[in-house]
Amino acid sequence: MVRALAFTLGAVGWLLLLSQGGSARGDLRDHYTDHLRHMGEAVALTERGFDVYRRPYGEVTEGLVLPCELHRGLFAERTAPYPPLAILAHWPMVKAEQAGLAPRWAHRLAPLWWSLLALLAVGAGGAQLRGQGLPAWLGLLALGAPLVLGAGANGFLDTGYLACGVGAAVLLGRGRPGWALVLVALAGAMQFRGLVFAPLGLAALHALWREGPRRVVGPVAAAAVLLTPALAAAWVVAGTLGTIPADNPVHPSHPLRFWLLLGWTVAGALAVGWRDRPLFSGTLVATAAVAVLERSYGYWHALALLAPLLACLAEPRTTRRDWALALAWVLGASVLAYREATTPFWSWAFEGRWLF
Repeated sequence: MVRALAFTLGAVGWLLLLSQGGSARGDLRDHYTDHLRHMGEAVALTERGFDVYRRPYGEVTEGLVLPCELHRGLFAERTAPYPPLAILAHWPMVKAEQAGLAPRWAHRLAPLWWSLLALLAVGAGGAQLRGQGLPAWLGLLALGAPLVLGAGANGFLDTGYLACGVGAAVLLGRGRPGWALVLVALAGAMQFRGLVFAPLGLAALHALWREGPRRVVGPVAAAAVLLTPALAAAWVVAGTLGTIPADNPVHPSHPLRFWLLLGWTVAGALAVGWRDRPLFSGTLVATAAVAVLERSYGYWHALALLAPLLACLAEPRTTRRDWALALAWVLGASVLAYREATTPFWSWAFEGRWLF
């Protein structure tokens, strides 16, 4: 009870602090614009459909009435890289600004919303960690919490799919595979990086099948409804990926780190015992694959690297050794996959301008 109360008070305090920021863009640094662009993409998606995936942002928004000029010219040469649901999540913010809410306040709605989901993810993960020992708590606090909070406060929608992944892992660990499968699908519908949670979805599907074939129908139908728009968007945007430069350090065009990450992933799966921990090993492989497929990079992209830690939440037999190995893999992968001096988990906190 004391921990829950302390977390709640801290979460409310963090949200209140963010709500008082002086940034015109709404983010911590008055620098990031992804959420502003997503608001413009929401207008384009509702008015011009999947052209938002076929035509660069500058072209597809030409002639549209955007909420304000800060939404124009943001990576104008690139097409939309996220599923429809992620874009439409910004539609209420568009309507608020169009209805007369001052831009600096309307722009702050996205960081507040994604921060709220980040806090829910941290809280749910922490609640599941009772009795898991020091390595688990260190993993949550030293890696997950700062990265999740920083990404949310700067308006990045990645906290949404991560919150879904946390929920799926917790529900799977508590024997509720149906809802776990739906949340995995929701993660994929929110963000293409949600692929890192595919092993959780497969584990949930297997658990449902063991309960009886009829138990599969409802969750699978719901998952299909959620994923269909994302799959359709992925099919369309595949033809315009060239608008996004391939500057990711582990992209196949940068072979040295690619092979190092591959070796690190194989070593991690062997160390944990891939036959005894197929869910954890599968998540390692899925996470490495997403890191390689990623064309660009930013510290918030590193949220995908937390997936193996979440797999530990879903596995009731997870030991302290498993947690320690998961932490080691995530730290090593972060050094290999991102151009940061150490890791990307704390980099957002040293970017200069903060709230005021």
